[in-house]
Amino acid sequence: MQRRIYSIQFFIGLILLGALVTACDALPLPSLFGSSLIADAVLARDFKSDTTTPVDVTTEYAPEQKLFHLVVTVNDAPKDTKFKSVWTATDIGGTTPPNTKLEERELIVAGSGTFEFTLAPKTGRWASGKYKVDLYANNKLDRTINFTVAGAIAARVPTPVPTEVKCPVPTAPSIKPSGMITKVEFTDKIDAFGNAINPTTILRSVSKIYVVITHKGIPANSRLKVKWFATDVGTAANCNTSLGDDENKIDGGGRAVGYLDKKAPFPVGTYRVEIYLNDKFDQVTNFTVAQ
Repeated sequence: MQRRIYSIQFFIGLILLGALVTACDALPLPSLFGSSLIADAVLARDFKSDTTTPVDVTTEYAPEQKLFHLVVTVNDAPKDTKFKSVWTATDIGGTTPPNTKLEERELIVAGSGTFEFTLAPKTGRWASGKYKVDLYANNKLDRTINFTVAGAIAARVPTPVPTEVKCPVPTAPSIKPSGMITKVEFTDKIDAFGNAINPTTILRSVSKIYVVITHKGIPANSRLKVKWFATDVGTAANCNTSLGDDENKIDGGGRAVGYLDKKAPFPVGTYRVEIYLNDKFDQVTNFTVAQ
């Protein structure tokens, strides 16, 4: 089983790939790759406006889905910043030509926060096939999210893994959050910039799992250690089996990306990642693998 944590240092005209990947504060990502305004954007089946959080992040919808929800998080958007979504039916067959634009919407946003774009079907039901949404910031394409509509999605939703904990987690040193690790996400896919694609704490039938750790204000020559554990995977392994750990130097702000690669589906069950910064137990995050 492969495991790795790596950081990406971004320099003008040069990308160095090594054991650790960090986007530095001194040179923000947009200077190389586009808008720095959009911190995250995901598709979801619903959106809780009171807590501004996506519900059931996905890239697969059923035909009876009432709305597509594109949930966007922005950082320090200047006054009158324009964000635009362009929804396209890439290939849905029938009489609809490929790459038919369905709708274009624009919002003006200022400051930091989370908002959504939505799209409703014209006929009360979505056609099965392939779709995409393009997201723009001030008329500059920031990212494209591809998604599908399929009639069998509801039947493929797995039964949730039981929440009963049969394997107690061993007593660990006291957690002392540094405040410098601001987000921990799990996914089975990342983009070219180290962003988690459709982050979730329930991964399904995966053979490779990424952890994306967002950090800020890390002192020079700091050490980031990630420890992976299979907390409870039934008869597939003993309780709290260590899957390995890695340690690398990081500094500044950005993202560190680690992964486990089993090259076969991980056993169904509960897992956790323990994160240490300069040998201090900063936090622990749990996730689940389901069928």
